[in-house]
Amino acid sequence: MANVHKTLDAVPKYGEPSGFDSLAALKRLERDPPHQWDEDERELLTILYRWYSDKDATTLPRTFNAVTDQDLRLSVIRYQFDSHLVLYGPRAYPEFGRVMAVPFHDPMQKYGEIRAIVEEKAAEYGINLSRRRIEVKRKSGLAQYARSPTTRKYWKSLVRRAAERERKMSCVPLAPNVQGSSAQVPPLGGVTLAADVKYEDEENWSDVEDLNTSPVTFTQPSPSSLPTTNSIGFRVWDANSRTMFDEETGFVSQAFSIWKGEYPPPFSPDGQGRQALMILTNLHLSMSGGASAFVSVSTSLLQALVKASTMKDPRIAVVALDHALLQQPNKTLPAAEILRMLKAEGQAWWARYKGHAERMVWASVPAAAIISHFPLSELRQLSNQEQTCEDVLSLNEIQSGRRTQYVSSRIRDKNNSINVGTARAMAMVSRAFGMHRNKTSLAHIKGLVSSLVDSFQLKQVLSESHYTSGIIARAFAITLRSQAHSVQDIELAFQDGVQRGTATIAFYARRWPAIPRRRSS
Repeated sequence: MANVHKTLDAVPKYGEPSGFDSLAALKRLERDPPHQWDEDERELLTILYRWYSDKDATTLPRTFNAVTDQDLRLSVIRYQFDSHLVLYGPRAYPEFGRVMAVPFHDPMQKYGEIRAIVEEKAAEYGINLSRRRIEVKRKSGLAQYARSPTTRKYWKSLVRRAAERERKMSCVPLAPNVQGSSAQVPPLGGVTLAADVKYEDEENWSDVEDLNTSPVTFTQPSPSSLPTTNSIGFRVWDANSRTMFDEETGFVSQAFSIWKGEYPPPFSPDGQGRQALMILTNLHLSMSGGASAFVSVSTSLLQALVKASTMKDPRIAVVALDHALLQQPNKTLPAAEILRMLKAEGQAWWARYKGHAERMVWASVPAAAIISHFPLSELRQLSNQEQTCEDVLSLNEIQSGRRTQYVSSRIRDKNNSINVGTARAMAMVSRAFGMHRNKTSLAHIKGLVSSLVDSFQLKQVLSESHYTSGIIARAFAITLRSQAHSVQDIELAFQDGVQRGTATIAFYARRWPAIPRRRSS
């Protein structure tokens, strides 16, 4: 450890500055503003210095920068550990205490997955990182005994603030229990997770049949209203699909496949266009009316994958539902609202399907609104290469002849939880969907994370601390390697997406009673 006495008693001297002092002050003014350290960063720093050798003083600071995608001065990083975490100790920095409280051999592998990320990142950056075989004993918390009154006073201040943070965290209320839902688990995002998701009765979707309800994401679900917005949707197709696809134009509905020039504007559900809209939507939803004027997009990834299981060499596209070209008046219609309109007029009498996950897009989905598209075989290849991705996606459960409800129940029975390994797998899947590219917004990343949580029943476990959830979010952000957004922004997007997906699950758990599982043929 660095010389503690020097650190404890070093008190700056003030007086008339010399020429050298003035030059040093000028250099300090020209430096970047001080880095604002957070709990996650301090926890990671403690992991690095506890389990890895710092024989080369630059190794661990460089590794820290690589893992956190930052460019802090190496001396600043070393100083943070020696002269803050070690000096002021676990009472001032509980995140330091949590790491140091784990036995050095870490029998429960509490930090095993984080160390795996660290080592992978170090190798990627060509950093020669080596594990310690014997723990280095450090005397921490000596600031409380310092001869300097300033140091002792600052230690007391840190301890008070840390105690207040811990007290507030322990008092955060959980969401109220939901009547009729099954066992619940407190999530990362603060919304109670219901372990069972109930689906609507038999549904047939106009473009992705056998849909179950995996609707749009939201933060605080209302018991009486269904979320109606989502930033992304999915469309699967193959060579036999009636909707046309072209790299330059995007998706074009069959009815407009031979149309030249600009497409006519969509009909309005109000006024004179109402009757025409009712006729066209009724034909589209019934799947028996010939060429459709609409392109259907699903907000449920699982439902899209189940549909694709009946296709030959299917492809999947991610559609930016929030794109300006899809936000024109009446361009994109929620199928649920259209069905309510039709039923009010005595139409769609055949439909038990409520259409919560379907978006009906008039005429076309322009190429500019398509985030990415690729053969679904690539997703299968990723699952074959990465066991954690297979654990998340459960592609072996998605087979032709199985309904979405049955697949969902089998996935739910696996009790997959969100941890560091799961977060990394979610990031790898997100990269397959193009969520790391420049044209992808944070809202799109939130939308895909939410869909992964909702579609694949990813449950949240009760973490020991709020900071552990930050490590999980950081694992996602680091693995995603976004070309457009900072690690910190991706962490927040991940946590928001998890919260929204969890809320969607909880919403459906409170709406429908249990439906007995049916065996697929």
